[in-house]
Amino acid sequence: MLMISEKLRDSEDSKMSSPFTEEEIRILKKICENPIFQKEKIFDVKSKYFKTDLNYILEKVCLFYRISVDEFYNKRKDKHLVYARRDFCHLAFKKTKKTLTQIGNFIKRDSTTVFYHIKLDPINEDEIL
Repeated sequence: MLMISEKLRDSEDSKMSSPFTEEEIRILKKICENPIFQKEKIFDVKSKYFKTDLNYILEKVCLFYRISVDEFYNKRKDKHLVYARRDFCHLAFKKTKKTLTQIGNFIKRDSTTVFYHIKLDPINEDEIL
C-alpha cells in the first residue's frame, strides 16, 4: 500500500507520463482515504478514565502495543510486553502523582522493578498519549 501511495506522489509531482490512468489514480486515492488504512483511527477508543489515571495510561499502552490487559499483567518476559510495561512505568511516573510503590502495586510488580524501568530510556513514550 505504501508503494502505491509513493507512486501516486511521484506521478503527481512529475509532469511526465503517469504509470496510472486518471481513473486509477482517483480510485487509489479513495482507497488510501479509507479509515481502515489509517492506523490512528483503527484503535481510537473513547476512554472512561481521566488522562492522569493509571487505568487510562494502561488502556493507551495496551492499545498502542496491541496487547490485552491480561498479557500486560502476565509474568511473561517477552520483549514487547517488557517494553509496554516500561513505557507504562514512565508515563505513570511522569503523568500521575503516584509513588513507585503504588505504580508497582497497580501492575502487580515490586517497586524496585518500576524503579528499574524508570532508570532505562522509554521506548515509545511520546507516541502513546
